Amino acid sequence: MGFDHVRLPIAKAKALGLPLYCGEFGIINKTTQEAETDKLRWYKDMIELFEERGIGYVNWNYKSGSYGLVENDGSKKEELIRIITGK
Repeated sequence: MGFDHVRLPIAKAKALGLPLYCGEFGIINKTTQEAETDKLRWYKDMIELFEERGIGYVNWNYKSGSYGLVENDGSKKEELIRIITGK
């Protein structure tokens, strides 16, 4: 798995018997609309990693053009919401 940036905190938390929490994660707004499938796949992968390891998490953004759950105009990103909520 290519998640080297989280291996050290996972190992440290395990060694100390502590839970982990990812306070912010998300996709930068500089990605293209054409990369939508890749964006959603990235979210799926991150959430899978968090859930497999019992890591609490929140998405970076709720409402914005920066790939939030809701666009500035109020329209919902249904697929992203489904991925994040598991519903």
